[in-house]
Amino acid sequence: MNPLLLSKLGVGLDQVRVALGTANANTPKGALSDAKRDFVLNDNDQLFLAREYAPLIIFYHNGAPVRLSDVATVVDSQENIRNAGFVNQKPAVILELYRQPQANIIETVDRVRALLPLLRASIPPSMRLDVTEDRTMSRRNARV
Repeated sequence: MNPLLLSKLGVGLDQVRVALGTANANTPKGALSDAKRDFVLNDNDQLFLAREYAPLIIFYHNGAPVRLSDVATVVDSQENIRNAGFVNQKPAVILELYRQPQANIIETVDRVRALLPLLRASIPPSMRLDVTEDRTMSRRNARV
């Protein structure tokens, strides 16, 4: 992001963040219903590549659209040097998994857990692979 250009245009980083979040939301788009049924309308409009983000209109200035590529360099990248993960006050790489729309969350978690022994065997013994949070526990308990 070019903070000087954003400042010149009178736009804050928080406005850009909100615009990106709104454009990249994976939420229901609506619903259809009658007296007996309800159907949720879903569409996965998540963006996965930099070139998909570049043309997003993030705000308007004097009636003209300002795209993300106008105020930022948009590249495919995975490194964030301003982010750090810690578990029990020790440096950690934190991996958060999200299910796909319409997927059964409990089945998804069970399949990931089944892969853990294979993943643990593929990393050096000096490293640990632990599950630090599992949000399916409340759903599992409700099913009992």
